[in-house]
Amino acid sequence: MTSENFWKKSNVYELHGLDFMLDENLQLWFIECNPNPLLDGVKPNLISRMLNDLFEIQYALYKSRMTRVIELIKKMQKETEGKKNVNYEPWRKQYRLAEKNRIDPQFLVRKGNTWTKIMDENLKGSQAYFGFIPEKCVDL
Repeated sequence: MTSENFWKKSNVYELHGLDFMLDENLQLWFIECNPNPLLDGVKPNLISRMLNDLFEIQYALYKSRMTRVIELIKKMQKETEGKKNVNYEPWRKQYRLAEKNRIDPQFLVRKGNTWTKIMDENLKGSQAYFGFIPEKCVDL
């Protein structure tokens, strides 16, 4: 509901605490989301692991995006060198695609990382939610 208010750059992150509950039929219910959750009582080794995992994810996103952008800039320089009238609109379109947050295969996070992707804005409709949210609940 509020995703338009979040920065969508891989060099920025926010930590949220999500509360869920299982009912007697083992149905999962979302209770609430807390920005800046209180971490009192959480074991220091869990906090350390969470932060290491978070930084690894951020680094993979950032490295992927910067690699794509730098490769695009090099390609643009090579293809436009010496030309006087360059139409930059196709390059802008390619840049918008290159700067999207996604982790490229060469920068995948390690297998022991506790991160689970539950949403990918690069996909359309309910595919973006990997089957967690049915099509009828997705705002197309």
